[in-house]
Formats: sequence, structure tokens, C-alpha cells
Amino acid sequence: MLSPRYALSALVICLLVALVTPAHADEAEAFSEATLREAHVGTDGPALIALFRKYTLTAAERRQISALIRQLNDDDYQVREHASEQLLEFGPSAAPLLRVAVTSPALEVSRRARRCLARLEPLPADVLAAAARLLADRPPAGAVEALLAYLPDADDEQITSEIQATLAAFAFLHDQPDRVLVGALRDHQARRRSAAAEALWQAGGRRALGLVRPLLHDSDPPVRLRVAEHLADSREPDAIPVLIALTGAAPELANQADAYLRDLAGSGAPTATPGTTKASRDKARTAWEQWWRGLRPATLVEQIRRGTPDDASSARATALIEQLGDDDFTVRERASEALLSMGPVAVPLLKKATRNTDAEVAHRAAACLARLEQQATVMISASTVRLLALTRPGGAAQALLAYLPYAAEGPGVDEVQNALCVLAYHDGHVDEAIVRALTDSSALRRRVAGVALARSGQGVAPELDRLLTDSDPEVRLEVALALAEQKVARAVPTLIALLGELPAGQVWQADDLLRRLAGPEAPTLAPGDSAAERQRCRTAWLAWWNKFSAHPDMSRLDRPAGVVGRLIVVCYDGYNGSGRVWELGPDHKPRWEIVKDLRGPIDAVMVGANRVLVAEYQGFVTERDTHGKVLWEQRITGNPIACQRLPNGNTFVATMSNMMELTPAGKQVYNHPAQGGNLTCASVLRDGHIVYLGMNGTLHEMDRGGREIRSFPVNAEGANYEWRTFAVLPNGHYLVPRQSNGKVFEYDHTGKVVWRGTGPTPYSAVRLGNGHLLTVSMNTNVLAEVSRTGKIVWQETLKGRPFKIRWR
Repeated sequence: MLSPRYALSALVICLLVALVTPAHADEAEAFSEATLREAHVGTDGPALIALFRKYTLTAAERRQISALIRQLNDDDYQVREHASEQLLEFGPSAAPLLRVAVTSPALEVSRRARRCLARLEPLPADVLAAAARLLADRPPAGAVEALLAYLPDADDEQITSEIQATLAAFAFLHDQPDRVLVGALRDHQARRRSAAAEALWQAGGRRALGLVRPLLHDSDPPVRLRVAEHLADSREPDAIPVLIALTGAAPELANQADAYLRDLAGSGAPTATPGTTKASRDKARTAWEQWWRGLRPATLVEQIRRGTPDDASSARATALIEQLGDDDFTVRERASEALLSMGPVAVPLLKKATRNTDAEVAHRAAACLARLEQQATVMISASTVRLLALTRPGGAAQALLAYLPYAAEGPGVDEVQNALCVLAYHDGHVDEAIVRALTDSSALRRRVAGVALARSGQGVAPELDRLLTDSDPEVRLEVALALAEQKVARAVPTLIALLGELPAGQVWQADDLLRRLAGPEAPTLAPGDSAAERQRCRTAWLAWWNKFSAHPDMSRLDRPAGVVGRLIVVCYDGYNGSGRVWELGPDHKPRWEIVKDLRGPIDAVMVGANRVLVAEYQGFVTERDTHGKVLWEQRITGNPIACQRLPNGNTFVATMSNMMELTPAGKQVYNHPAQGGNLTCASVLRDGHIVYLGMNGTLHEMDRGGREIRSFPVNAEGANYEWRTFAVLPNGHYLVPRQSNGKVFEYDHTGKVVWRGTGPTPYSAVRLGNGHLLTVSMNTNVLAEVSRTGKIVWQETLKGRPFKIRWR
């Protein structure tokens, strides 16, 4: 357990960053400062650097400590005693090596190392993580050197993640790569090389390609793997042979490389997989080599063209789909056969028809699709689009732009957008098809082409400037966001103007970027629901821009948010008879826990440094400190199942039948009944809309006034009526576990399943930054981390019935 002295923790910065008020960036900094003051550590730049240098070992010191640790097992008692005393003289900097020694099979070494650690009292991980976090906001000279020097001694994931985020904040300030990080790419220590490459990549993206590319041939296989994955994400073809070679490496690396390649290849992936033997891994590597050699880029372009309906085929397919619901059986049968004879061009229209309100039309469309899907070359998948971007054949951009209106029924518009960002600029030239699309009659094509050119960093200025005044607000928004991320200041006035025009579901995107750019100078007003509120917010931002437009600090957009890296776990009952709420650190150990006077906790979320909001099923919502003391309490009619602190300071509460917003005084702002059965989970999105899920398996979204925006079923591959939860992902998708079949599904906002994974009878699930899942089961009491391939990385059986988890 963490001592009360260090109970102060960091604010949510990663997944929940958009749910809090603009002032919380300053609040997070204040919390970090308070953490350091509690530990009697200075908070100015030089003091923070001195802290890391104090805990950094030289190579000679590391050798001395290692030798002393070996002496802890000496036959001579006096030698062992002397070694223990000398280790203590090194102070807390010896702690990382001593923690390794604790796991020694030699009992005397383990016992003495544990005793040394107890006497050293090294700083808790919270303190060093807070120090790394503060350095990102006040970068003194020497910060990067100090963090890189300390990194090999960082033995806590929380500290490591904060150091990584801070290094990324420094990596591309003022559009120039940091010279120290560039130098660290050639460091003798693999961990430093990897961290430098990761930081440059996080901040620079494609700008860092030339810098990190040499690490494709690094001597350390994990470094090669990580860099190859990054370059493959940018669709750089020279990364693929490296990944293929790694499928023949040690089993863990081989499986990671194989998993990445399978995501890329889709249904075309070879059947051979790496196993536990060298022979099986060699076989898998050979199969992947044959797959790569066998790719025919021109065939991929032709597949896209065959699956793109022209006006005539679209009209014919639409007419035939209408006939699928005809009263005459013969007409329906002939329409089905005619649609099948059309082949690939009918596929996107048939997919749309599977959602037709006429059951006969939907059934026959699905039957036609099932028969067409048996022809592998017919279906255009995400894999098809990714491989086009990777191989970059001639005509690829033109084919994808023609297909774009139908992409939503196949690989998705985002997948095509990502591919066009790669295809926009190659061989020193901007693709002409993408330039032509900037003036296309289709707003979708203008938007996607504009974003592709903007993100390429090689945009044609006059054409992109015209899109900043496009007639379609979504075109203006997406292009302005893409240009702003490229540090183009002329996009900022467009984003400010859009604050007064965009609907609630989109305005937060402009507001988020502006607040990242403005930092502490950001206006306090947030976009509201009314036109008057929007205009007041827009006016405030115009005043800010008039003040700072001469010298805007666009480099602020380079700074990524830190990751706290902790897990809130809620047990509904079975622990002391009332429930339990606690927080696990990256080491899977409790940081704090509340076990007394809870009345059936079913949801909990951090709302401050050491404050937690708890929904208690027996009719209460409480705010408590991390010792369990009640700081605020509201009696709720019904059974609360979800809670959330809103940006305006109010509290959102969902019961099994209603959703409400409460002021700090307990006054109801609204109280909306749920549709379609008992509620099991609910959340307020960044745009103020409310999303809720019930036992009937339907996810609903409504605005603050209670008007339903959309709904769709999330009962894929499982029983219909069951208790289920969901998590909102940063991309706006929903992660929904199904305990009845041990699977976890990711849905986009239309209800389409875009990804699926596994977990041991999961009731609640979150996704980590490494792509793994954390799942918890109320049936088996198991908390587990599951890799992308379904492998359980670790698991632990908990006390009580764990119901809900939240990652922060």
C-alpha cells in the first residue's frame, strides 16, 4: 500500500482528457507540483533535472553495485554484511538493481536486497513520474540528456511512460528534430535507441522516417520490431521484409511480427504460423516471404476498379434491390440472380441493403453477399487498401477516389483517407488525381483529398486555401485541423469561425485543437448548445487570436499528453460484504483502496488528485477521498449504475431506468428515461451527448434534451439479454465486451463491427496504449491483460466480484 504521504496522484490526462474542463491542464500541473512538494522535491527545471541525475547510475557505479549484490551470497558472513552496508551508501539510486536482486533464486541475496530496499526508502514512482511530466511543460537545457541517462534505471512502467511522453514533447520543437534524441539513435544502450526512435516518431510521424529508418537493421531485435511496425504503419515497403524476418526469431517476437503482418494481409495471410520450434518459425517465415513476393500491385488497383459502381451500374443495382421485396416470388428470384451476375460492383449497394427495413430485402441482400463473398477477389477489404498504399502502383489514388463514396460499406472512409495520405506525394511529385479532387463536386472527395495533401506536408497552398472557405463546413473543419497539425497558422481563423457554425457532435474537435494551441491563455468560455453561447465563445477566441496571431506558438501542438497508467477496479460485492474500490499501478499492486461503508459500488472514476466519484447501487452517489471519507453525497431514486463528473462541475448519474445531471447542490438539470429495457452502462461524450446501453442489446445516443440521435444493436455473436458495459475509445468508437461468448467487439458510430478480440468471460474491458485489452470477469473474478492475438499476458484472481474497470 502507498503511504498517505504519497497518496496524491496525477489527474487523468490520456483517455479522459477530453472529458474535463480547459482549466484541468493547469490543475494537472498543480497536482504534479503538489506530489513533488509532498516529497520535498523542488519543482523548477534545474531541480527536476537534478532529481533524475541523483537517481542515475554511471556505468562504473552499476558494475560496483552488481559486484556487491553478488557478495550478498558470499560464504563469509562479514563479506555479506559489508556488502549490505556499502549498497546502502549508494542511496536510492541502487534501488532498481536491488529490486532485480529481490527476485534472485539465492534466498540470502533476495532477503538482503529486500532489507536494503526497506532502509533506502526510494521515492515512489508517483514522484519521478510527476517530475518527468512537469519537465514537458518547463523544458530547461539538459532535460533530454538527463531523462535518457536515467532511462535504463527506470524500472516502473508509470515512470517509463511519462519519460517517453516528455521526450516526445521535446522531439520536434519548432519543426526541428532534437539533436540529443537524434544522437541517441546510435547509443550503445538499446533502451535509449528505442526510446529516442519512439519519441521522434510520436512527434514527427513521417518527418522522422529518414531518422529512424536505419534502425530497421539495429542489432537488437525488439528495436527492429518496433521501428518496423512504425514504418509499416506509414506504409513504407522496406519495413515488411524486416517484419517477415522476425517471424523466424524468438517465439514472443515472432508472434508479434506475425500478428502485425496478419492485420496487414487480411484474408490473404498464409496459414503457417510461428510455433515453439525453430522449424515451425522457419516455415512461417518462408510462407510470408512467398506472400510478399506474390503480391501484384496492379491486380489490387483492378480489384478496386471492379468493385466501384459507375452511375449506370449503381442505378441498375438500386432498381434490382427494390425488386428483392416485390410481391411476386419470381421477380424476387430473378432480381437476386441479376444482382449476383453483376459481381463486385453490386457489393457496396448490397451491404447497404442488408439494413433495409423490409425484412425480405435485407434477407435476400445478405444471401447475395454471402455467395459473392465466396469469391475472395470480389470483396474490397481494409487489407486491399493498406496494400495499395504499401505498394503504391500507378493509378492507385485515382481508383481509391472513385471508390470513396462506397468505402463506408467496405474498408471504411478512414482507411481510404490514410492510404491517400501516403499516395498524395511520391517520387517528388504531388499526385494529380488528388489535386483534381480538390475541386470535385463531391464534398467527401474534396475533404479527403484536402486532408491527404495537408498531412503530406507538401500541400498546394492556393488549392488548400480555397478549401478553408469551402461551402461545406465539414470540409473546412477537416482540412483546417490537418493544416493546423502541420503548424499552418492560417488554418486557425477557420477553426475559430467554425465554433459558431458546427453542430455539437463536431464542434469539440475545433475547440480541442484550439485549447491545445492556446495553452494557459485559452478563453474560459466553452461552446454551448445555443447560438448565443456559440457566438460568445467564438468572440472570445477571436480576441485571443487578435492578441497572439502575430507570433502563435504552433509547436504546442507537438506536445502529447502524458499517460498516468493506472486502473480503477470496482467490485460490486463479496468483499467485506459491501464492495470494494481500488486502484492498481503499472506493477499490478494497489495504490489505494476503499473497503468500508460502501453500498454496492458499481462504477467509479477519479475526479481529482485523491478524490473518487462512486456510483453505489443501493441508491447513492458519493465523492470520497482515497481513504474512503465521504466528501459529497447524493441520495438517488433508483439504482445508480454509472457516474461521471462533467466539464461544468455537475455530475452525471445513470440508474437502471433514468439518466440525470445534478448540480453540486443536488438540483436536477435534466432527467431522461431510457428506452428499450434496463440500463447497464451510460456515459456523456465530449460533445455533451449521452450514450447508454441496455440489456436488450441496443446502444442509444441522445442529445442533452433527450432527443435520440441514433441507435444500433450490439448483440453480435452472443445472447441478447445480458448485463454489459462499454468503453468510449479516443476515435469515438465503442468497445463492448460480451461475457456470454468471451469476446470483445469494437463498433463504429454506425454500429459496424470494425474489430473483435477475446477475453475470459469479460464484463468490462479497456484498451491499453500497446493495443492489448484489459478485461475483468464477474463470473470468475479474473482481471486479465490480453494481447492482440488473444494471448493472456497476465491474469490475477481478485477478491470479490469485479464488475467495472476504468483505465487512466
